[in-house]
Amino acid sequence: MESTEFTEKRTELEEKIRAFEEERNRLTAEVPVMKEKLTTLRLEDKAKTLENEVTALKSEVSLIEEEISRYSPEQPANPEQSDQKPEAQEESNQGDSGQTQEVVTQASESTQQEQAW
Repeated sequence: MESTEFTEKRTELEEKIRAFEEERNRLTAEVPVMKEKLTTLRLEDKAKTLENEVTALKSEVSLIEEEISRYSPEQPANPEQSDQKPEAQEESNQGDSGQTQEVVTQASESTQQEQAW
């Protein structure tokens, strides 16, 4: 009887070993694929963050250029504003300054989030 018990135990252990080896091989093959996917996801996230920053900066540049053109006598952005004094133009542009600051703040926050990665 003891011989049968040892044989059964041996068979059971060999099956466990085979199962663990198969799982190890599967996981070993899966790790590089998962790492590649993670790298791709991180790169996509970084690209999106940079795209958002660039968009915000382009918007800021556009607002600043528009504001500069309002003060520039040779190319007024709005013909009816060209007759206004710079002080009056500045008062009408104060709303734009708030938008510019908001864009700068958003770009700064995006950069801080990226650096946290």
